[in-house]
Amino acid sequence: MIRSISSIVASATFGHSYADSTTPSAPPLPHTSIEVDLLTKISAKKYLNSYRNGDSADSDNDIVSFEGGRPPGVPNKLRIVTIDLPEFRTKFTQSCKVDYARVFADGIARDKSTTVGKKTHKTVQKSLAQSLLRCGSDVEILELSISKMITDDQTTFKEELSLRLAGRSGGYAALLTKSSWLSKMFTRSDFTWKAQNASTIPLCVVANGESLNLVEGSLLHLINVCKANNIMLFVVNDSRSYKSDTNCDLEQVVGDIRLAIKTKIIRNAIKIKEGDAYDRGKEAGRRIEKIVSSTQAEIEQRKWKGRGGRGLLRELKKRGVGSGAGGAASNNTQ
Repeated sequence: MIRSISSIVASATFGHSYADSTTPSAPPLPHTSIEVDLLTKISAKKYLNSYRNGDSADSDNDIVSFEGGRPPGVPNKLRIVTIDLPEFRTKFTQSCKVDYARVFADGIARDKSTTVGKKTHKTVQKSLAQSLLRCGSDVEILELSISKMITDDQTTFKEELSLRLAGRSGGYAALLTKSSWLSKMFTRSDFTWKAQNASTIPLCVVANGESLNLVEGSLLHLINVCKANNIMLFVVNDSRSYKSDTNCDLEQVVGDIRLAIKTKIIRNAIKIKEGDAYDRGKEAGRRIEKIVSSTQAEIEQRKWKGRGGRGLLRELKKRGVGSGAGGAASNNTQ
């Protein structure tokens, strides 16, 4: 599903502080940029910097501090994919630089041949990926362009999009390679597919709705791929009436993009730290059972410890073992 302003703001809760009991302070202003050290700030949160490491049966306080590195669930890179939004690179607190070592060349996929009469025309398949940007040490932005695919002769960009967003290209910003003819016979793909690597899947996609509108079926394909790989999708500058709240420019939604990124990372880290509701309930039940069992054993031990010989015999008779014990004693006496 498309993630847009209303859906993000509706799921967010802003805290309000009060100077006194009558005059509330103004709510925080929305962010107009994204910090390049956002992941570092998230990692520094106290409630993420300690976690339970498989409590043993003999210890209920097996707390481990996470030092040197980031808490589990906080990625080492903030990976974002943009589609026809070159201005997105200006929405960070530091300037973004192009990685010129990563050149995405056209013609990796096989040319498409079309025959008109006796003439055969070949069309070079263009690369969907355009450039890789690095903002600080933690942020990577892969810029894609669908606006170059407006002709019917461009047919491989959807497959390239699927490869990159599904983590099957050796990295979402990897340089793709052409498949062999033998491989193409089995996969029907012009690209070499690799084993899925979930750690290379980007966190979100920010797309220009005007460009998507130029290529039939591109938005639907993008939605399906993002949904299948649990990637947040933001569409801006979209005038289509079915989703009225997407008709906003990038300046208006950058704060919501930042909030959604932060919320998703923190929720994932907390889930890893604490487990889901079922695991927490199971763990709570195990601990309660352990406490009850130890308490009952202690009570039972105190009960038996405080009884003399006759009291012990009376308790044995109540439990149905006193007569047997008495009979055995009398037999031994005889």
